[in-house]
Amino acid sequence: MIVAAGCVALTLAASGCGSSSEPGHASSSGSKPTEQPTTPEYAGLSAYKRRCSQIDLKGALAQVVYKPRQQMTRGDTTTVTAAVTLDQSALPSRVLRSTGAVASPAIVVACVIEARLGASSYIFNLDERGWLSRSFLTSDTARWTWNVGPKVGGTQTLTLEVRPIVRLAPASGSSDFAGAESSDVQSYPIKVQVKVPWTERPAEVMSRLADTFKVAQGLVEATTALLAALLALAAVLGIRRSKAKDATASTGGANP
Repeated sequence: MIVAAGCVALTLAASGCGSSSEPGHASSSGSKPTEQPTTPEYAGLSAYKRRCSQIDLKGALAQVVYKPRQQMTRGDTTTVTAAVTLDQSALPSRVLRSTGAVASPAIVVACVIEARLGASSYIFNLDERGWLSRSFLTSDTARWTWNVGPKVGGTQTLTLEVRPIVRLAPASGSSDFAGAESSDVQSYPIKVQVKVPWTERPAEVMSRLADTFKVAQGLVEATTALLAALLALAAVLGIRRSKAKDATASTGGANP
């Protein structure tokens, strides 16, 4: 009996009977609790963050890459691209992936930079007219793309504007953080030669009139249609009056 009681006691001790721990929970003197999984990060992201902090603190030299001359056709949409790169030795054509690209003199930038494409709404249709921000967090080059539809033929001008956000202090040569709203805006003109196919001539004339009088093109088209209708009505009335006169004259001539 003593041996049997000892076996039962050993069995209960081995099964954890009498322990204060609940099933599924580790005791205070047991293993460490399971750690929550951390959010994964891209390889090298911490290094890019450190670089961005340094750029924001001291500024970095960059060059604006764009095409100063372009060809467009009324009725078609053309893509206009621009870039700002930290790589001073990069070829403009390779940065922009296009021939005819040039690089501007160096500007000082922060890790976040903004750009926009300026144009008269009477001359060009743009898919985006506001400031667009880009970051150097994971790349040495920031890129922008706009879809442009010309309205008026001839030589026109687009303006690429870049906000470097950081300004260079000319006295000491050190950078001075300014913020987007108060930073200097760098402007780069883009000359555009617009061709007008003969099928687009009537619409191009309407756009040109709208630009001349600075009114909506729809108003010009409505006014033109009204004038055309009035001229047509006047022509019809003139023809009727002429016929009536001819009929009266012939009737009067037939009477003795």
